[in-house]
Amino acid sequence: MFPPGYPLLLSLLGGGSNTIPISHFVSTTFFAASLIFYAAWLRRSGHESASLLFPPLFALSPDVLIFSLGIFSEFVFLAILLAVFYLHGNGNRSERILLAISVLVATAPLIRTAAIALLLAWLISLFRS
Repeated sequence: MFPPGYPLLLSLLGGGSNTIPISHFVSTTFFAASLIFYAAWLRRSGHESASLLFPPLFALSPDVLIFSLGIFSEFVFLAILLAVFYLHGNGNRSERILLAISVLVATAPLIRTAAIALLLAWLISLFRS
């Protein structure tokens, strides 16, 4: 039914249905990490002013505020996705960076099934280069 990665991550970090505050803290931490990766990716892409403007605007958007009240896997997936964008936008294609991206891309479908598209895009980009 659902990918097992997010419940497994919550349980490894002490969260679950009987420890809602810890689960909420885990989700909020990944939300903060996604904002940091978003700003870093924009900065690395040469958009210094956008890196200061867009992450706070994103954080205050109504949809994000509604999602931040619950315990959802979206923020974990978003943090993984933006970390991949940040690492891929580096231009550095060392084995270490490629391995880090590969691990993130491989674990993303365990969090959200929508990440299968990310996995396919990563595989295509590996074969094209």
